[in-house]
Amino acid sequence: RAVQQAGPEILHDHRLRREIIAGQLTNDLVDLMGATFVYRMVSETGRSAAEVLRAWLITARLADHHLIFQALDGRADLSAAAAYAWRLRLARVFERTTRWVLQNASPDEAVATIAERNAQPLHALRKAFPDVVRGLDKVVYEQRVAEAVAQGADPAFARDAITLRFLDHLLEILGIARGTEAEPIDAARAFYGASELMRLPWLRQEIFRAAGTGHWEQRAAQALSGDLGRAHRHVVAHLMERAHASSVDAALAELQRAERRGAVRIAKLVEEIQSESAQGLAPLSVVVREVSTLADRVVSGQV
Repeated sequence: RAVQQAGPEILHDHRLRREIIAGQLTNDLVDLMGATFVYRMVSETGRSAAEVLRAWLITARLADHHLIFQALDGRADLSAAAAYAWRLRLARVFERTTRWVLQNASPDEAVATIAERNAQPLHALRKAFPDVVRGLDKVVYEQRVAEAVAQGADPAFARDAITLRFLDHLLEILGIARGTEAEPIDAARAFYGASELMRLPWLRQEIFRAAGTGHWEQRAAQALSGDLGRAHRHVVAHLMERAHASSVDAALAELQRAERRGAVRIAKLVEEIQSESAQGLAPLSVVVREVSTLADRVVSGQV
């Protein structure tokens, strides 16, 4: 707050500039994520504290976290309880996205370079998000927006801010778009179309719901989620390559026809788990394996 009151131009030439920035970063991280966040991430990912901090900083820059906090603090129509709920959800988003950055961002690339390269396309993707999201993710998005509005948030602010819940998705989409030389909006449509076909939102939700609080169960859940992410990425990249010759809708329709049996198999496994109220990660790992098998068939050209 002292830096905000004094002005950033004073900080630029201050002899303790690096120390002040480091202190401000630490305060921001601890205020949002809690004092044990870095230690826990180091333990769960095997990365160094410096790598975790760098990944979190990239996440914060991409999310424009200072602007979000200023908006939350400046909204008199938002209750204290609602503002606290926003921060809790943002913390979950930042953790997921920090993990994504650790796994996908080049360690040799400057934080500013990553932020600048993604800023404009990320803004465009967030603006188009309500029109491209599908399936359970769309249901969750609309529910969160409705909840925020009911708590007093401005509808436009809610629609924009809730897109951050899917920040790791959006970064994945941008990565696929760059890798396949596709338009980000087209990649987003393929991303959510494939996600719906393979029941990925439900699977991810249930994996983390089924995992206990123990260290190894959490690591197992992250590993299963990682397997889903890789399978999803491969299928979407395949769709975008096919879409170059036709369209995203045509590529999705072709995938649905070719993988009807695989999709039905996944749906039946999901229904079986739901009907039996199966507990733990074991039954979900069977579905994850089926999703990975489907992706392998797609990538190998069997589809």
